[in-house]
Amino acid sequence: MVEACSITCIVDNQTGTLYKIPRIGIGENAGYDNTTVSTVNGISYFNGYYYSEDYMADGMSMQIFKFNPNELTITALLPEYQTFSKFTVNDLGFVGYYEYQESASAKVKCPGGSIVQLGTDDILTISNNFYTIENNIIKRWTANGSNGLTSADVCAMPDNASTLKLANHLQDVYLFYGYTEAGKEATYQFNGKEFTLLDVAIPQELYTVGFETRDAWYNAENNMKLQKLSKVDYSISSIDISGYQIVEFVASPESPDVSFTGIRYSDSKKVIGKIDADNNIEIESAFTSGSSIYDLIPIN
Repeated sequence: MVEACSITCIVDNQTGTLYKIPRIGIGENAGYDNTTVSTVNGISYFNGYYYSEDYMADGMSMQIFKFNPNELTITALLPEYQTFSKFTVNDLGFVGYYEYQESASAKVKCPGGSIVQLGTDDILTISNNFYTIENNIIKRWTANGSNGLTSADVCAMPDNASTLKLANHLQDVYLFYGYTEAGKEATYQFNGKEFTLLDVAIPQELYTVGFETRDAWYNAENNMKLQKLSKVDYSISSIDISGYQIVEFVASPESPDVSFTGIRYSDSKKVIGKIDADNNIEIESAFTSGSSIYDLIPIN
């Protein structure tokens, strides 16, 4: 997907054909959160399909649109007057959406047409089940046919865990920020059944994600470095980008690589490059920025 002249388009990378998507249903995504597999340029990706949001005049989302890249169709998923801040979709077609501004606002639109209210303001997704947190109790919501959900209590949150979390869809688990009994930072992992205290402690600042690939989360620490948190072993690494002025990062949920465009300081060339899974920077194209000379025209 690309944006050209404020028009969102789909490019067939096999034929080069460019498809314009109708403006309805395409807005910049204010709903990014860590329950998504990936969100790039306002487009969310779940299980082979792309999703976008459309807004009301006050800026609150009111509709979720599903794009099928195989059939080149767009489907509106919600009825009218459904407001939300964030959303998530499982591969059974159940759409969870919620807003932090109000309590007890989370809902799930079932593929059969009904809407189930979950009585909370947040939703987690693991193995096609939705999970909510109420009074520090994890509750699981399981599909009951195509038009309903059945709930059951799973377990209590650890006493020292917070609700600050990361969704690791590579391993189908959630990570929660917290503390040990000694007061040190800690990471708790929830797999849909129970919590486990991990041997590694992910710093609080890394729970705010700039973008993510299939295998890692990334944050621009500053204009000089890119921080990377592995989804495989939760190791943290730093990537030196001081030789470039980065214009845009592009990440795919199907690839471990990060693409970018920018200016290379060593020769002032415009570049298109990528950062591979081993943190190596490879420049794929470089273009000279031409300098133009203009004659001044006397006006008196």
